[in-house]
Amino acid sequence: MINMHDDWLDEELHRSLRHKPDRSVPDFASVMRAAGERNATSNTRYRFVAACAVVASVAVVTIAQWPQGDGAVEDEFLIAAALLETTLWTAPSDALLPQHQFDIYRDMPVFMGSTELEEGTLL
Repeated sequence: MINMHDDWLDEELHRSLRHKPDRSVPDFASVMRAAGERNATSNTRYRFVAACAVVASVAVVTIAQWPQGDGAVEDEFLIAAALLETTLWTAPSDALLPQHQFDIYRDMPVFMGSTELEEGTLL
């Protein structure tokens, strides 16, 4: 038995699925052309930002390397030399080490022989 309501739904579905060209969708060539224009604009913007960054970094390096005066460099060396002459650095663990009783290189110039004949010298 065929229901009348089912036929109406089938006809409605058939009508809705029927292919009708939609004019609101642009064609591929115009979409591709617009994308290429946007890409060119963004590439130009990136190049401009990169060029500005390079110019700024060159300016910073140039200013940093600019000579500061005749005596500025010599004063820095004099200050560093005075600092090295007036300060003494020791390791914090030096207090834990025993005092040197003898210098092994001056007091014992010859290496002791091994107790075994085949072993060689003691290092």
